[in-house]
Amino acid sequence: MSNDEIFTSAGNALKKHLSNLTREQKTDMWWTWHGNRLIGTLEALGNGVSMTEALAFESGAVVTSGDVFEIDEEFASEISRRALSEPEAYDLVLKICGLAIHTGRLPQEPLRILAVAALLGDIQRPKKKGRPRAQNWNRDVLILRALRSARGYGLPIKTGEYSSKAGAVELVAQAFHRAGQHMVTEDGIYHVWKKPKSSRLQKEIQKLELASRSFQLGPEY
Repeated sequence: MSNDEIFTSAGNALKKHLSNLTREQKTDMWWTWHGNRLIGTLEALGNGVSMTEALAFESGAVVTSGDVFEIDEEFASEISRRALSEPEAYDLVLKICGLAIHTGRLPQEPLRILAVAALLGDIQRPKKKGRPRAQNWNRDVLILRALRSARGYGLPIKTGEYSSKAGAVELVAQAFHRAGQHMVTEDGIYHVWKKPKSSRLQKEIQKLELASRSFQLGPEY
């Protein structure tokens, strides 16, 4: 069975399971698989980590083992391919290789090939393509991505005026606040969901998730 088939099968099984859960249980599951990971991603970005690296850790595609980044062969091949056209992926490959060599380990072959080519000057760090992104682009990508995940659990986008149960907007705001980003408001989050450029953000999210799709847990976005 291919990874796509496994992913689809797992997603269908989870959706069936979700149909039998209460709203509170769905909320708890969202925090387990998405909310807490979002907090970790926000904290990593605040420490200067790139979006590509932060999402790789969030998805489980990259994990730490002491001072070394551990990844499997599939992700090694994918991130090495992306490194030829994406500067953040290029930086991540060289970082993984550097940490591995520093501790006496041998990086996976796709990573070694790219690192050697970079050292010999056969390839250069790729330049960013397209028009410059807005100042809050990464923040908006994470907001929209988190809202989609909450909606995937069947949670409403917003809580009704007389309801004490959190909707997607409220949950995402709570995650941002727990990460120390108190300037991100519920109104601002809902604006990201509704504004016209969301279609461009959706395309960015799809591109970011393709590389780590096999590692995603929880309902399909």
